[in-house]
Amino acid sequence: MNIKRIKNMVVFLIAALVCIFVILALKAKDVNAGFINSVAGISSLFVAVFTAVNIIVVSHQIEITNNQLEEMKTSRQLQEQPFFVVENDALDIEKPCFFYTPPNDEYSFLSRYFYSGNIRNVSNFPAVEVDITAKLIVEHKGEAFFMPTTTKQFSVIEAGGEKSFSLMFTGDETTWLYDSLRELQAEKLPTISYTIMYKNLCGGMFRIEDEKLLIPNDPDENAIIRWHSAITKAQTESKEAIELLRVIREKDESKWSDAFKTIKDDFSKDIEEYEDRIAIKCGFKPNRHSFSSITSEEYQKEKSKLSYGKRIHKMGSCAMRKNP
Repeated sequence: MNIKRIKNMVVFLIAALVCIFVILALKAKDVNAGFINSVAGISSLFVAVFTAVNIIVVSHQIEITNNQLEEMKTSRQLQEQPFFVVENDALDIEKPCFFYTPPNDEYSFLSRYFYSGNIRNVSNFPAVEVDITAKLIVEHKGEAFFMPTTTKQFSVIEAGGEKSFSLMFTGDETTWLYDSLRELQAEKLPTISYTIMYKNLCGGMFRIEDEKLLIPNDPDENAIIRWHSAITKAQTESKEAIELLRVIREKDESKWSDAFKTIKDDFSKDIEEYEDRIAIKCGFKPNRHSFSSITSEEYQKEKSKLSYGKRIHKMGSCAMRKNP
């Protein structure tokens, strides 16, 4: 209900009350108690109607004012928009190694993957609570599979500031990334999808998303093929040795360590001529970049899904952490 309509209603009610009052006055020949009671009743009704209308008008004005204040707040939040770009990013594939994973007593031949680069604030405004996380996307048998990672957070990145990040993905025992990297069709190559969420100093909340294509360089293709073949071969040929490791570990820890080292060294000899890592540069993928302002509800919902890696106690040396 708008103000103009309310004013028209007030004028109509006042006019109606005045007409009633005049009619009663003309009919009354003498001022008597009945007439006085009628006037008092009409006055009370007038006051009640006027008060109700006034409350409606004031409430409406308060609502308009609150909406205007909220719009001003939102406008202020959106005026100072930090903006980030990711530069020199790459997927590092670690040379395969034989790993032991306690406490599940699991053994595996695999490579670990690291997504690293620089995140730079290209705006004139600082940002706080800057989170960057990523997904490694591979296609297998016509379906897309996602390998998530933990989130890296920076408390503050000043205007023009730059920070480096490195995110590790979980082990790929299926070697689907290797399968994808060896594809000859561009649409089947793996991709990296990253998300950046942050706030400005006025409380505005923002999200940047992008997806990049992973295309290995020609010199790295031989290493990728060799590493892939070595993992596949070891998974088949070392089944009995791994079962023996499980038995030895329960009886003699020292013999277990020697046997573990033997399997690890034998596996490493097949690929020892290669570097420790392959760095695959991230290429541009059209129509994947997006920037948006998000609500507090959206921000909190997405934050609840993030996982922050933390070291909860000092770690000693471990066989599964050593490079071949």
